[in-house]
Amino acid sequence: MARDWRFVTNHATVLFEVVLDPDARIQGIATRLGLTERTVRSVLNDLVASNYVTRTKVGRSYQYALVDDTRMRHSRLRHIPISELAALLRSDAPARMP
Repeated sequence: MARDWRFVTNHATVLFEVVLDPDARIQGIATRLGLTERTVRSVLNDLVASNYVTRTKVGRSYQYALVDDTRMRHSRLRHIPISELAALLRSDAPARMP
C-alpha cells in the first residue's frame, strides 16, 4: 500500500493561496486546502519569519503579501526569485525550466 504523501508541501500551497488571494482569511485557506486553521497559521508565521510574505493588520484581520525579491530556499533553486513562481501561478508568464 502506498504511503499518503503530497508532492507540494503545506508551505507551498499556503503560499500559493496568498499569491492568488492576498485578502484570504485563515479559515478560508484552511478549508480550501483541507488543513486545520492552526496549521495554516503556523505556516503563515513561518513564511513571514522567512521573509516570503508580509503581514499587515487590516481592521480585525490580516492581509498577506508576497515579498517579490525573496529567493527560493533550496540550494539548486536559490537563483530563482519567488516572484517568478508567483507569475507562473498567476499565469502571467510562460512556464520554463531554470
